[in-house]
This record gives sequence, C-alpha cells and structure tokens, in this order.
Amino acid sequence: MHRNHSLKQLDIYEDFWRRLENMAPDAPRLDAEQKTLHSMRTFLRESSQAFDRDFAPGHMTGSILILNADWTKCLLMHHKKLHKWLQLGGHADGCSLLEEVALKEGSEESGLKDIALVPILDLFCPQVAGPQPSMVIPFDIDIHLIPANAKDGAHFHFDFRFLAVTQKPDDIVLAREEAHDLKWFSHTEALQQSLETSMLRQWQKWAYFRMLIEKRQN
Repeated sequence: MHRNHSLKQLDIYEDFWRRLENMAPDAPRLDAEQKTLHSMRTFLRESSQAFDRDFAPGHMTGSILILNADWTKCLLMHHKKLHKWLQLGGHADGCSLLEEVALKEGSEESGLKDIALVPILDLFCPQVAGPQPSMVIPFDIDIHLIPANAKDGAHFHFDFRFLAVTQKPDDIVLAREEAHDLKWFSHTEALQQSLETSMLRQWQKWAYFRMLIEKRQN
C-alpha cells in the first residue's frame, strides 16, 4: 500500500503535463518521458523494497529544486562523489512520501528553514485535481545510474523532483559533508553547468513556469 501514493502521483503528473500540452503548444512535451514513466511504474509495482536504500538494484529518491522568491535563481550543490552541480535531495530511507523526503533533505543540505513546496497543480492546472484537495506532485521525474563506489555497487535512483521556494535565500549554509559547495544560479548560469538531458529538462520546466507566472502578472 505504501507504493500507491507514489503511483497516484505519477498518474496525476502525467495528466498534468498532458493537459498543459493541450492548452499551450509551447509547454514542455511529455513524449520523451514515457519510457521513464513506464519504468518507474514497473519498479514501484514490482519492488516491495522500492524505498529502501539497501535494495541493491535501486531505490526511490526525493530531490528538490529550490528557487528564490521571484523564481529567477535556483540553488544547486556541487556533489563530492558525482562531481556535478545538482539539485538537493537524497534517499527515502524507507519513507514512502517522497515530498517529505525532498523537504527534509533540502532543509538539511541547505540550512534553509522556510522552504515550501510549490503546489504546481493549483498554480498551473487546477482542473487536474478536481474538487478534492490537491495532491503534491513532482515537477519532474528521472531515473539515473549511480556509479559503483567503495561502499555500494552501481545502482539506479528513481527520482521524484519537487519544486520549492524560499523567502530567505541569503540564509543558506553548507550543511552536509557530501557537497563541495552550495550556490545560487540564474537560469542562464544553470544552463552552463550541464548538458545532461535530465538537467536541461528541469531548466526548461522552470523557465516555462516562470513565463506563465509573468504572463499572469502582466
């Protein structure tokens, strides 16, 4: 039963992006994510240990892209083991509510105490949620291979990526040993840090959401 919550989030995630596609031709396209959606659903349905870090084939993770109040910058950490600038996040360690995992990891890794998840359903496509209270959903999903190291063999991370905002960007503190650095990046600067499709997709969605907000304000 603990996997049903994540499976429901995937269903709503797919519906959300499909509806945005139908409403706006410039919305990010979901077609490239169909294989990821299928693989993630299969993993959740077939793996009773999906949220356990010690499950050797792979495990669910929760990550979080933290933005400043006007959505012009995102917070990234330079990961020591992977040697990349990445969004914050980490292992579920048995917790099946990946939005809670993302918030916890984001707060611990950034030192920020006020980060709040962005309710993307309510903001951008409330008709998906219907009359019931909206479920928090990720704004992106990804499956990526983690190389073997001295402690663990190679395995996959099945990652739910949530969007969040802080009102106190200057309060960041490098609070975890696994990071070399913690830094705010503009959209242009973030684009310069990686050519990986997984990262570029996040920046595309961030830019699209910001454009929708600016349209409303004007």
